[in-house]
Amino acid sequence: MQDFYERLIIKFANFTVMEIRKFTACLTRNAVEILNYFQTLRTNAILEGSNSKISITKSRARGFKNMSNFMNMIYFVCGELSLPLLPIIESAGEIKGQSQHDWLQNIP
Repeated sequence: MQDFYERLIIKFANFTVMEIRKFTACLTRNAVEILNYFQTLRTNAILEGSNSKISITKSRARGFKNMSNFMNMIYFVCGELSLPLLPIIESAGEIKGQSQHDWLQNIP
């Protein structure tokens, strides 16, 4: 694969069209990454997706109280975790007429 890539770059470098020469310079600059893709068939798309989720979480919150809270939210968002939906707990410690223990037993 590397031999083919090198021959392609040499062939493109001899073109007189400036756009193809610019493309050849781009291929030369990124040769390691391009060849790694064809050897491993892996990209960093999953990492970029996680980074995007973290950036959205950070901007949506407009700041976190501390780093621990921020890290917990990253685990929550990137790990695709879900929180159980709990109704508002009344100050007496009961949930809509049931004790908290009884209500939790009814969760599917």
